[in-house]
Parts: sequence; C-alpha cells; structure tokens
Amino acid sequence: MTESPGATRIVLPHSIDPVAGLRTYLWSRWSSDLRIGNVTQVNSYTRRVSINARRVDLVFDLKRRKRIFSFHTIENLAEFSVKSAPKKWIIEGPTLWDFLSCQEGRKLGVISQSERVLLKVGCDKLIDMRIVKNALTPIENLLMWLATEGSISLEDWRRTGKSQGQLDNYLYILGKLDLVKVEKSRLVPGGLFRSDFAERPPKEIFAGMLARAVQEEYPFLHQVLRLTQVVGPLHWANSYYLTALLAERQMITMPFWQVEQRFIGYYPGRGTTPMQRRGQLMRVMDASRILTGDKNAVSGDPTVTDRYFSEASNAGWQPAV
Repeated sequence: MTESPGATRIVLPHSIDPVAGLRTYLWSRWSSDLRIGNVTQVNSYTRRVSINARRVDLVFDLKRRKRIFSFHTIENLAEFSVKSAPKKWIIEGPTLWDFLSCQEGRKLGVISQSERVLLKVGCDKLIDMRIVKNALTPIENLLMWLATEGSISLEDWRRTGKSQGQLDNYLYILGKLDLVKVEKSRLVPGGLFRSDFAERPPKEIFAGMLARAVQEEYPFLHQVLRLTQVVGPLHWANSYYLTALLAERQMITMPFWQVEQRFIGYYPGRGTTPMQRRGQLMRVMDASRILTGDKNAVSGDPTVTDRYFSEASNAGWQPAV
C-alpha cells in the first residue's frame, strides 16, 4: 500500500475483498469517520467507489439543560477506482492532502451558503446596527439625494471626499442593482429605485435598498469595499444559526462559550483574544438583536430563526461540516 505525491495506490491480492481492504486502509491511515459510499460497476474489470464521511455533532441546550446529538453524512468526498489485474487488485484515488482539501472546501461552502441565507432573512437587523449604518452612509446619502433632487452631476458626486476608486465601487453596486444609472454625466434613479414616500416612510424605503445592496452584493462589499462592519456581526450570527441548524433545533439556547467555540471553528485565524470575542458577541446581541441573550446564554430571534430554517429547507442543502 503506497501513497505517492500524485495519488494513493493500494495493491491487494485477489483473496481480499478490495472494497473492504480500501475501507481498512482509510480507517487506519486517514480517519475512522470515513464510510464507503456508492460502489459502481464500470465494466467487468473496474469499479468506482465513493467515500463519505460521518459526523457526530454535540450541542448543549442551556435552557433545557440537555445535550443534543446529531449525525450528518458528507457524501462523495473522494472517489477510488478498483481494477482487477492478474492475481491482484489495484486501487487508485486521491491523496490524503487532496481529500482534506476537498473536505475543507465543502465546509467553507456550507458556511458561505448559510451566510447567504442569513443575510436574506436577517439583513434588516444587521442594517439597523449603527456601525453598519455609518459604513453605508455614502450609499444612503446618494439615494436620499436622488429621491429629493432627482439627479446629481458626476462632478458634484466626486467632490464628496471619497477616493475615485471607492466612488466607482459604490456606483458599480448601485448600477448592478438598477438603483442608480448614469445619463449625460449625471446620476439618476435606476429602474428599481423606489420613491413611494406617500405609502411608506423614506427610512423604510432606504433601509430596504441598503439591505438589498448588502444581501445581493455581500462578497463585493466585503472584498472590495472592505465593509468589515457587516462581516463581523454576520460571522457571529452565523456561528449560532448554523450550529442550531446542524443540531436540527430551531429554538435552542446555547452557552456563550459554545457560540464562541463555533466562531473559532468556522472562522479561524481572526487573531482575537477571549475578552475581545466576548465583547464582539455582546455588541452584536445589543446592537442588532439578530441574536438575543446575555453574558451566559445566546438565543436566536424567533422571526429570523423561522425564516432561516425555512429557507435552508427550501434550498434543499444538507448542512454538514
């Protein structure tokens, strides 16, 4: 049994069941959490064997004083080919490094997908945080100006004191959302710009516009505009809601330390101290109400929880990390 830089290669005598031999190899060399998945007969000489991972998750419900165990299967993390040769089986597949990279990619995919769902159902609460409002002030100011004045020249817009690159990024987002467009060197409302002030207060309309910008263009806001004021609260909220989803419990109260533990696991490398993390989580609960609780316990907002679980269910994705 060998593992070269490019692939894993296992040679077994015909007297051994090759699938059982592969399972033994994986359990002893890779992880005891691995399971044999689908076995597909390609032809009379070759089979394909997929590898799954079994995960056991433990979450403590502080309110009920009960430990919750949940089991998840992560499917098709690797695939091996089993070929029959004279007097032997030749089994080939990815290296352990390739397997671990795939596993990490799946984990990041689940975390990212959960973030998108959470933005969709709880963006209004994140937007209501003062620190986030301050970060989005330039966008809000432009929308308010267009609602009252109808247009603004590009030249005047460029005198707001922001860098040219940052202003271009703002316009890119608003243009892609069809909230703002350029006509004859002037910025004017786009096709989806709303100004029905007779029916709804301006604050509500602007909040909806900003929420849509953050929800639909979150990667751009995060990576290009560096609006980390949105990122931190979202990560803390996701550390709670994704854990609740994994535990398959909508109404759950988690110990403060458990949400902090999940935050470290989902978002490693943040370089914060325990005191800083405690302060961050407390501020998110106090300022946004997307999470509720105190210094000992953390719960979800009932409305956000219902919508989050519903969206995750409708999307049909299976959270397992």
